[in-house]
Amino acid sequence: MSELSDYREKIDAIDTQLLKLLNERASLAREVGKVKNRDGLPIYAPDREMALLRGLIEKSDGPLSPTAIRAIYREIMSAALALEKDVVIACFGPEGGACHQAAKARFGSSVSYAFFPDVSDLFAAVGKGESDCGVVPIEDAGHGAVNQTLDALTATDLMICAEITSTPDGTPGESENSSRYFVMARTSDMNRSTPTSSASAAGGMAGIAASVAASVTKPLPVTPAAPFDVSIRIARIDNCSRADRCTPLACATKTAAIVM
Repeated sequence: MSELSDYREKIDAIDTQLLKLLNERASLAREVGKVKNRDGLPIYAPDREMALLRGLIEKSDGPLSPTAIRAIYREIMSAALALEKDVVIACFGPEGGACHQAAKARFGSSVSYAFFPDVSDLFAAVGKGESDCGVVPIEDAGHGAVNQTLDALTATDLMICAEITSTPDGTPGESENSSRYFVMARTSDMNRSTPTSSASAAGGMAGIAASVAASVTKPLPVTPAAPFDVSIRIARIDNCSRADRCTPLACATKTAAIVM
């Protein structure tokens, strides 16, 4: 037997073991889905996902890089998510567009995707339960904040459950030209997953939209699987004499100083 054949035989044996373990994992994931559906818990748990990836990367002795580990387990978790439920992720824009690519980087290839040309229609689909989560752009590389999303945030009772940052080539990560996306979920789902509560969800979203409008380059604090409890006051709106009764989104200058 040649040296190459010997290596390949060992790889084949490992692949057989991996497949057996992956199927065992998938069976357990299906049972997790049954518990979630029975107890009315959200299918997508970003806090659990990030903790799992972080733990795997910390345990790894190589030679796989953290990027490779994330990519491999993103698809493993995507397949498991699809077994828990027929998951549908709503994306702003067309199939294959930037938002779709960002969503696939987070949710993988095994779930289903729906596409919406209007952010308000996307929010409505998530709110009615037609989609499990929605992915919308909040900051476009080189173009700043996405006004359609900002406007929709001021009127929705959905909650932000995660943030996706991607580079211009669509891969996850941050760079000088990164784009940012919010993952939106129903408020009722998020409240069932945590006892934490906030004041008005719509008020919180309006405050977050104002914060983004003021400074799109400063990352917002995202607490996975928990509603925001944000206290924001408008300290000043540049070039606007109606600061006492004007909001950054309504003001023509689109600029404001926000105190967190």
